[in-house]
Amino acid sequence: EVMRLKPLVDSLHPTEILPLIEIAIPALKQQSAPQYEQLKWLMMQFIMADKVSDYIEWLHYRVLCHFLDSQFTSKAKRKIRRRSYHGLYQVDNACLTILSLLANVSHDNDGERDQAFDSGLVKLNIKVGQRLQQDNLNLHAVNDALAQLEYLVPMLKQEFLGACVTCIEYNNEITVMAWDLLRVISVCLSCPMPLVTRPGRLSNKGPSG
Repeated sequence: EVMRLKPLVDSLHPTEILPLIEIAIPALKQQSAPQYEQLKWLMMQFIMADKVSDYIEWLHYRVLCHFLDSQFTSKAKRKIRRRSYHGLYQVDNACLTILSLLANVSHDNDGERDQAFDSGLVKLNIKVGQRLQQDNLNLHAVNDALAQLEYLVPMLKQEFLGACVTCIEYNNEITVMAWDLLRVISVCLSCPMPLVTRPGRLSNKGPSG
């Protein structure tokens, strides 16, 4: 069945994958807990199979977990809550990681990437290190950063996502990958997708270099 559907999924535009996942959520909630664990295991095998860090695949996995984990997690575990973050300075390394990722996938050269990263950072009014190079980012770092940002208070989540928008549209052209990443990050943070001033200017090009 998977192989039968694969050509149809492969033909989808990258921006159509997340809506497809969201449509599938109600049906996936009908699984048993063992079936859900098997699904997550299989998804991780697909993600790691080519030994290449594919952030879109990983973040789609995170979206699935975001919607379904609570369905299959015991009530005792769901009661365990961490304290919310009320200042962006408390998650500055997480902001550094996500803004670096967005700058890297949105722009073609290091000069543009640095400027885009800085423009997003200015919106947050925090001091962090320089933009992380793509080689210094990995799936675990991105996952940990999102896990931290989930505990921001709602107002700061919106502020952070606004900085993400500033970063990805710095050169007036939003790449499909950056757009998709922003949408997935919004879902993972349980925060509405921010308004993008240039929604018509989506570029299919990916990062170079």
